[in-house]
Amino acid sequence: MVRVNADFSSKSKNRNDYQRVFGNLSLPGEPHAINKDSTMASDLHHFLADLSSLPRDAEQAVEQLSRHLPRQPPLDPAILPLLCNWLAALADTIPPDEADRAMQQALEQLRGLMPRPWANQHAAFLTEESVMQLGGLYKKLPANGNARSELLWRLTATGSEPALRAFAELLAADPPWNASSEWLPFVPLFQHPQLSVESLFPRLWEALSRQEYAALILDFANHVTRNGLAAEHPGKSRAEALNRLLTQVARSLEKGVESSRDDASSSGKHMREFRAGIPLAISLCDTAGLLADPVFLPGLHQAADLPHRRIRAEAAAALVRLGDKSGEKMLEELAAEPVVRRRVLQYLEELAIQDVAQQFRSPFALAEGDLAAWLAEPTQFGMAPHELELWDSRRLFWPGFDEPVDCFLFRFRYGPSGQDWTGIGLAGPLTQAIVLNLENLDLHDAYALFAGWFAEHEEISQRFAEDEEQASFGTYVSARERLQNAGISDSQLELIGNFFGDTLLVARGVWQSQPGFAVVDAHSWQWYPSGTGQNALRADGAYNIHKGRLLLRSFNPEFLADSETRPDVEE
Repeated sequence: MVRVNADFSSKSKNRNDYQRVFGNLSLPGEPHAINKDSTMASDLHHFLADLSSLPRDAEQAVEQLSRHLPRQPPLDPAILPLLCNWLAALADTIPPDEADRAMQQALEQLRGLMPRPWANQHAAFLTEESVMQLGGLYKKLPANGNARSELLWRLTATGSEPALRAFAELLAADPPWNASSEWLPFVPLFQHPQLSVESLFPRLWEALSRQEYAALILDFANHVTRNGLAAEHPGKSRAEALNRLLTQVARSLEKGVESSRDDASSSGKHMREFRAGIPLAISLCDTAGLLADPVFLPGLHQAADLPHRRIRAEAAAALVRLGDKSGEKMLEELAAEPVVRRRVLQYLEELAIQDVAQQFRSPFALAEGDLAAWLAEPTQFGMAPHELELWDSRRLFWPGFDEPVDCFLFRFRYGPSGQDWTGIGLAGPLTQAIVLNLENLDLHDAYALFAGWFAEHEEISQRFAEDEEQASFGTYVSARERLQNAGISDSQLELIGNFFGDTLLVARGVWQSQPGFAVVDAHSWQWYPSGTGQNALRADGAYNIHKGRLLLRSFNPEFLADSETRPDVEE
């Protein structure tokens, strides 16, 4: 059975669902028995203890460390204090601009040698003495690098009270400045089934002044409240201060919108500033709803007037929790907006408001909402599409599913007419989209593109061809002659695939004045027009369509029966 990669979930990622989102991340380290190789341990001990021979070159030092570390986990806990001293000495020895990179490389080597996060061995491994040493090492590293976040991750992954206290102290007093990795040490906090919230708060609130950490801290406080990890919300005594922050953020976002309208030349700058404040506004509205303190009412109404639909949804739900009926009407109206539909319906259910927005609970409406929310994620387009229309829907046997599933195929567009970013999206068995020139793509190929893209099997593989294979790959030499005889000119081998024992070659070329790709097997070939422009079909896309057609046709005999796509060209 072919299976679909489970990392690509059909569910959109919600901000408050960190347990599910972070739960899919692969974290380093597995539990193992204590290392019994005393000779290797002794060698490592002498290497770490002899600081006089520490190289001044970062690359050489990390290479020497790698040679002395055991090849198999775990690392002997007794060696960790020496290791911390060695890393601290290295940070003092090498130039500051090399320290972050060297620490990152060293920590990456150590990941697989340390116990799995939250395992019983981990608490014993990272003793209170080791926690203090890691804190000292942290302060020697540049604040704008990535290694600091790596060290904080190790503290939160332990889950012990000394480690959590150290994390809160370091984040409040001297946080990393690297915005690309600020989320890393928070991952274990959202995954930990039980931890000492008292070890983190109230000290963690002192880092709330840093915008890159504020939303994460609030989200974590909301997480422990929702999951019963704390007797009460950690921010209960700070309602007035949090309301002042909400009012300040809402006012700033409002000014950003007005400035963008008044000064079109700097709209890009204003939009970036506006987007930077969105996560914090969302988190504050959620916090207000959980605290249910009337002090938040003015700030929530101010947030509810902003044009951002997600902020309005969070503000409306919080207003309902505070007994303000205007929030119910707002949620009902927002259910019509696909980008927040799933979230709004979830809040309506939580708030026991079941008699509204029934027309937006159909499978099609939910699929439309899932795709719009996926496209609006920061890792995708960061905003909802300007146009989103249903192209086709049908029930299909899909690779990886035992029963037929509802499949919804959409076309979307970003940008004003004439400057379009167009593409296709699928919701149902998975939620995913791709920017693509749709000129030569029929709906059967569109379904096939997604089926082939996410199909995984040990007998399905692909690799891009090397330049020298153009002339030396024997199978292609023969295939190129066949393509030339069929009228395909300028053919170039781009990709070599294996599909259940059959070798498939994907060659770029021109056929009947159209650029595209020929997918060739031992007996036939199929042509896939690529279109032109920045969003033209690529070689891997043509291969995915070809794979997907084969798979869908196997599971659904009637599929492609009415397809306008070219039949196999037998030779």
